[in-house]
Order: sequence, then C-alpha cells, then structure tokens
Amino acid sequence: MDDNMKLSTFAALTIVFLGFYGIFGSLMHYMLPRKRAGEGEVVEEESENNNSNIKDVTVSPPIKKHRISTTDAADLTADNKIVTTGDNSSNYSNTCVDEPSVMASRDVNHNDIDEDLHSRQLAVYGRETMRRLFASNILISGMQGLGAEIAKNLILAGVKSVTLHDEGVVEMWDLSSSFVFSENDVGKNRALASLQKLQELNNAVVISTITTTLTKQKLSDFQFFYFDSVESLPVEPLDPIDFKPLNNRYDAQISVFGSKLQKNLEDAKVFIVGSGALGCEFLKNVALMGVSCGSQGKLTITDDDVIEKSNLSRQFLFRDWNIGQAKSTVAASAAVSINPQLKIEALQNRVGPETEFVFNDDFWENLTVVINALDNVDARLYVDQRCLYFQKPLLESGTLGAKCNTQMVIPHLTENYGASRDPPEKQAPMCTVHSFPHNIDHCLTWARSEFEGLLEKTPAEVNAYLSNPSEYATAMRNAADAQAKDNLERILQCLEQEKCETFQDCVTWARLRFEDYFVNRVKQLTFTFPEDATTSTGAPFWSAPKRFPRPLQFSTTDPSHLQFIMAASILRAETFGIPVPDWVKNTKMLAKAVEKVIVPDFQPKEGVKIETIETDERATSLSTGSVDDAAVINELLFKLERCRNNLPSGFRMKPIQFEKDDDTNYHMDLIAGLANMRARNYSIPEVDKLKAKFIAGRIIPAIATSTAMATGLVCLELYKVLDGAHKVEDYRNTFANLALPLFSMAEPVPPKVMKHRDMSWTVWDRWILRGNPTVRELIQWLKDKGLNAYSISYGSCLLFNNVFPRHKERLDKKVVDVAREIAKEDLPPYRSHLDVVVACEDDEDNDINIPQISIYYR
Repeated sequence: MDDNMKLSTFAALTIVFLGFYGIFGSLMHYMLPRKRAGEGEVVEEESENNNSNIKDVTVSPPIKKHRISTTDAADLTADNKIVTTGDNSSNYSNTCVDEPSVMASRDVNHNDIDEDLHSRQLAVYGRETMRRLFASNILISGMQGLGAEIAKNLILAGVKSVTLHDEGVVEMWDLSSSFVFSENDVGKNRALASLQKLQELNNAVVISTITTTLTKQKLSDFQFFYFDSVESLPVEPLDPIDFKPLNNRYDAQISVFGSKLQKNLEDAKVFIVGSGALGCEFLKNVALMGVSCGSQGKLTITDDDVIEKSNLSRQFLFRDWNIGQAKSTVAASAAVSINPQLKIEALQNRVGPETEFVFNDDFWENLTVVINALDNVDARLYVDQRCLYFQKPLLESGTLGAKCNTQMVIPHLTENYGASRDPPEKQAPMCTVHSFPHNIDHCLTWARSEFEGLLEKTPAEVNAYLSNPSEYATAMRNAADAQAKDNLERILQCLEQEKCETFQDCVTWARLRFEDYFVNRVKQLTFTFPEDATTSTGAPFWSAPKRFPRPLQFSTTDPSHLQFIMAASILRAETFGIPVPDWVKNTKMLAKAVEKVIVPDFQPKEGVKIETIETDERATSLSTGSVDDAAVINELLFKLERCRNNLPSGFRMKPIQFEKDDDTNYHMDLIAGLANMRARNYSIPEVDKLKAKFIAGRIIPAIATSTAMATGLVCLELYKVLDGAHKVEDYRNTFANLALPLFSMAEPVPPKVMKHRDMSWTVWDRWILRGNPTVRELIQWLKDKGLNAYSISYGSCLLFNNVFPRHKERLDKKVVDVAREIAKEDLPPYRSHLDVVVACEDDEDNDINIPQISIYYR
C-alpha cells in the first residue's frame, strides 16, 4: 500500500475519531479552532503550490459570495478556510460556480446560535460547546456510506465547514449505501456528487471538496490534526474490501446477506409509526436497504404532526420550506427520492383506539413488522398491545440526548414492551407549585399552567358556552359541583370584568395581572402566614425548603416588567381578535400606556385558607366553607345570560394553544416572564428564555448522532426479523451512552410461561374460537381443556356469571348477540371478531389466568 493510499484510508478512520473529540467537548484544546487574523475580510495570496497558479482564498463569515475553481489542483490554506477542488475525469466543466449552489456562508457570526433551530441540541451540549462546534472545520475522507452518514450528522449539528475528499466515482452499488447519491450521479466524482445533496441539509455550513490525492502536506494543514511522518502512524490501515464487480444497486448487500434475504426485504410489509427524528432516519435506512421495493412490498408511515423549525436540525429529510407541512407526506416524498423503487404510503393519522377504523384488523394482519418511532410512552404501549394481539414483531427504540436504547419485541420469543415499566416521575405537590415554590422548575410549572388557563382553557370554555348556552347551562346545573362553579366564574370574569375591546384594555389587563400575581397574592400569603408564623407543633412555618416571599414593586424602568406587559397584552389581544399596534414594541410608548392604568390598592382578607403540605388546621383546604353550589350556579348563569346579550352577534374568542418552537409568537416570552417574576418573589435564581423553554416546553434533548445509532442498531435487527427462523439468543437489545462512552448489548428477556396440564402459553398467545359459538359452546370448549369457566366479560360488560340465575338464560345465545345486548353498541363493520376475557378455575378450584379469547362471528 503506497503512502497516498495509507493517508486516504487513515483519514477515513482517524480524522473522524479526532474530529468528534474536538467537536463534542474534548479537553484537547489544540483541537479547538483558533482565532484568526483578518476576520471578516477576503485575503488573496499567491499559492505556494508549484503545480498551480490558483490563489488561496480566505473566506470568513461576513462574505456572501465567492468562487470555487474546479481545476486540476487541490490545495488547502493554512487555516483551512477554503478548499479549491479539481477533477480531470469528471463530467464537471472547469468553470467557476456561484457559491449558493455549491457552498454557503452566513452573513452573521458563525458563533451565533439559532436557539429555536437548535433547541434540542442545546439541551444536550449547552451554549459553550455549541459555539465550539459551530467554529469547527472538519475533513471527511471517503464519501461512501460511512462518509455520507458522518457528514450528515456534522452538517445537521452545525459545524462551520466540512471538506469532503474522495477520488473515486459513484457506482451503482453506492446507491444502496449512501443516501446522498441518485442514479443520475453514477459515474460522477463521489465528493462532488455529495456536495449539493449535503448542502441542502444546512445552508449555513460551508462545504468544499477535494477530488485528487490527499497528500501528507495537505492533510497536515488541518489545525486539529498533526503528525510528523507516515511511519509515525499508530496503526496499519485496513485494506479496502475487495468486492466482485458490482452492477446492481443491491449487489453489495446481497454479497453479505444473500439473495433470499434481499427478496424478503423487498417484499416486506412494514409499518413505521412516526416520522420525526427517528422516523426520518428509519426511512432513509429502509430506502437504502431496499425494504418494500418489490412487487409484494409496502411501507406505511403515519404521523399526525407537522414540521417545525426545530425539526430541521435533527431530521435530514426536511428543509426550511417544509415548515408547516405534514411530516409523513414530506418524509415519504424525500425517501422516494433516495430510492424511487420504494412503495410507500403516507398517512396523517394518530395511531390509537380512535383510528382503528383506519388501522383495522386486515391492516395489522397483513403486516410483516412494525417499527416504532414515537416520542411518548402511551402511544408505544398502544402499538405494543396491537403487536401482541396480532403477533407482529415490534422494533422499539428511543433516544434522550447522548443516550439511546433499542428493544426487540419478537412474537413468542421475547417479552413485550409493556412487560416492564419505568417508575413514574415524582411530581411536586400542588400547594408547593401554587404557594411555596423553592426552585425554578416549580415557577415554570406554575407559569405553564397559568398560560394554558388564561389563554387556552378559559377562551375555549367561553366558546363552549356561547355555542350552545342552554345546553351548557343544563350541563352545569346537572353537575352542580365546585368545578362547574369555577368554570362559570372564569367565563363571567373573562366576558364582564376583564373583557377587552381595545389594545389599551389588553395593556390594562396585563398590568393588573402583574399586580395580582406578584404583589397582591404575595401580600395575602404573608398576611395569612407572617414571617414568624409557626405550625401546630410550634416549628417555624417558613422553614426550608419554604422561602418567605416578598412582593414586587412594578416599574416602567425595569425591562423585564415591560417585557411581561408586552407579551401578556399581545396574547390577550390575540384571544379577543384585537389588532396589535406597532407602538407596543416601543419601550417609551408602552410605558406611557402602562402609566395610564389605575391600580387599586390591595387590602388583605381575613380567614382566607391556603393549602399547605402540613396538616395545620389553619391551612388545609382551598374551600371557602359550605356554600350551596346549586344556588351559586344559578346566579352565575343568570349573570352570564345578561352578559351574553351585550356581546356582538357571533362573538367568539380565539384559544391559544401553547407552541414552544415559534420564537415570534410571544408564548415563551410570557411563560419566562411569569416564571422569573415569581422566582424574584421567592428569591429563586432566574433563567433565560432558552432554559425556560427546556423546562416549560418539556423539550426532550436530542442529537442526530444518537438517533443515527439507535436506528442503525434497529435495522441490524430488522435483517434478522426478515430473514426469519432466528432464536432469541440471536437478537440484541442495546443501551448506549455516547457521552461516556458506554455500549451495552444483551439478549432480550423471554416472555413468562404459564402452564396447565399439557398446555403452556405466554402473553403472546390468543385463543381463537370460530363459528360464532354460543355461551354454552364457549364454556364447553374450555371444559374440554380442563378449565371451568365461571365468568365471561366483554370490555367493562359482564356477559355471564354462573352465580346469577338469570344469566343461565344466556347460555344458548350467541356470544356476539349477548355482547350487543349487554354493551348496547353496534360492533364495527371493520371487525370480524370480539374479544372476551374468561375467568377459569381448574378442578381443584385454583384460578387459572388464561389468554384472551377471540370469538369470530363473521
């Protein structure tokens, strides 16, 4: 192997290793970018390369456009700010190319972070590491499958620049291993063919190419990579794999797995639930693998969500022009662009009980395998139950920041996903959140609750009342409870005392809300529980973790106070359909509007009871005493009717649903303002809007690398599932933490086996009885198995129990007819059977937990 080959191969193995350490928080400071002279300027110098008279061009962020020469030479400047590229044998002409189609540069500082775009990644790394990441220059040598995958992750992560190196050309088999190539790229240089596709992922990253031999001198120009000579390399590079001549897209894969598995891949019927970060990565992988590309194959993907800005930094199938579009539709279209043979159907349905008419029995029974790409436990549990019921393999995975895990759920071989559950997260007591916060999480939880109550729930309740006043009034009278009274009070307050008709009214509302939240409530609390208050045991009431609060003094000179007023008044105006004037964003004009508001003096009330975690008699209940709720409800309904008559015809409010990922909608501004003012009351350290978004928005930290790893591991197991006839010990569940690094693989846990006589079953088993049997026939069928049935249930309805004499009349009726009669509901037309739970005993009167029984009546 000559020196150039060694360097090229070594770059593919070692530079990536060192590059990732330099990016993701390594202490190797020499691998971090150095400050450069002449920042913001273009500097032209004569090249030292004797083989070329091309000038080295230094490009720094403020420059909008430059030229790349596609000549026969390649050179790197000392600080790797631009790479000229060349290739004699490619189909590209030796002409200059405008930068937007080849590489892009931002007209801003590269250290700036778009916190809306990179919020999930910031939750993992933090600002400082992200700034270092954004300043990194990376070389990737070898643009086949591995190189493209590394480039994808780096570009999505937001590195400053990436240089792609490859001397080879795209071959047909590259199409099944590298998502960046299409059939039109066959015969073109790999680095150049990769450039445009990768550029689409993040047009703020400068991407350049080297298409000729990468010499030792050129390699050493990279600031984070140094060595003295080829002989000093620590390991002998591996020889490239010598494949036979490849003519087909999947020849390389067939040479590893064989044609039988390839046929199974192409004819597989796969269901991917979700098209977010995991879903996009799965789509890319299955498209490259050739899944569902045959005449019998079909890939179904579903997601009821739309693309948000924060998706773009983690989900490579989406672009900024896709924002607001349906995730599944866009993702499916992008997957087909990777592999036009893919047979895919994109749906916009949530998978759950309410959509079983879409995902009906025929749908589930015809599936080969299910892949979860979900972000919540409830949906995972539902899909798990469906896979159990129809005995379908479920490939489960999840990520949390740098962590990822995979779980294989294989019929009759492994336990199901729901067999084990994580302990529930501890929640702070409501009294702590409402009256005694002692950390910022409590303040943000309260702020999120107030946002939803004021701007979403109350306007929605107002609309429910106005849509059908008489029906709403009847429902409230029938309920006649504290909740009904509370709903009516909130509607009346919104439409009468706090009704807004002009934007000045909205400013008034916001100013009075400030006074209520951060002044009056604190004064009332400290009046009820003075600083020297004690509990019934004589202990100090205000002892840790409680913090004694102090009211705020509103000031138009405090920017945080005005910011709160601005966000609150804008959102209040939105709920009432009031136009927002431009002057609200002018500090002086907003301050003048606020100064017009008359704020009444507050007088604390005696006898107000506030809930506490203690059992003190003075503070154990929120109730105000025994009140005739029915009488109060009638009085409130009378006032509401009078108020409704004064409203414009057709008046409706606009409820605002919290959206954390739109940085222009003022939602997080209000929540951060609410939380920080409350934190100031209790002397709790405040947080910036980004940290508030992480907590209040319940953002799940995510990075492209752990997503890629999780989906890659799942797809390795997918090969085994589709190959068939594998034992449980052949499968692997994985847990990995890329930050440590920790990689742990284990065989899946087998399902628990239950036995009776010569029978055995697991959670995977479902007993089936066809022919539309009667209740008596069902009981006899079980009797033949040595099981004495004494109770039969359908859902929450008891169909039969032998202790009730009247139930004996049902013995000769069809089970399905008894179910219709008792449940008083029509069985859906898409269902051909009903499921019953039968309680059984053996001959010794021991209860036997048998599988669910499906009664087929069609």
